[in-house]
Amino acid sequence: MSPGKDSAATSTIGHNVETGALRLLNAPKDLIPPGAPRPQMRSREEASPEYRALFDAYRAEMRPVVDAAVAWWTGIVDRSESGGLSRADAVRENMLLRPAGPASFPQMVAAVRKYWLKCDDLNRTLGDSRAVAPEQVLVGWLSTKDDAGLLQIITAMPYWPLGLDAAGHWS
Repeated sequence: MSPGKDSAATSTIGHNVETGALRLLNAPKDLIPPGAPRPQMRSREEASPEYRALFDAYRAEMRPVVDAAVAWWTGIVDRSESGGLSRADAVRENMLLRPAGPASFPQMVAAVRKYWLKCDDLNRTLGDSRAVAPEQVLVGWLSTKDDAGLLQIITAMPYWPLGLDAAGHWS
C-alpha cells in the first residue's frame, strides 16, 4: 500500500491494530473443542517452506485487494461527507453499517477465507507435527513495517469469516 493510501485508510478506520490482531489471533480458540488437536503458533522461520510459500502468495495477492478495499471504503466515506457530514461523522455513520470498514470489502473477505482454507488444507497434508495455525499465517506473520496496510485492514475484522462444520473442519 502506498503512503498516500495508507494515510487515507488511517483517517477512515478507527480501531487499534494491536487489539484487533490479538482478537483475531485468539478467536479460533473459542471454536476448537477441548482436547482437539490445535495447530502451533510457529514463527515464519520455524515453519516449513510450504507455509512460507503460502504466506508469500497471500501477501502478494492481498496487496491489490487492500488497495481496492481502501479505495472502496474511502469512496463510501467521501460520498457521505459530500452529503454534508463531517469526515468524523461520515466515518462513524458508515462504521455503523459496516463495522469492519474496508475489511468488509467482499474481495477482502473472499481472499481471507481462501488463504485460511489453503492453510488448513496444508495442515491436513503435512500433519499435526508441522501444522501452523491459519490465524498465525494470516495475521501473526505480518510485519508492521512491510505489511502495515494489510495489517491495519485485516485487524478491523471483528471475527474470522469462517466456521467449523459438524465434522470439525473449517468451512
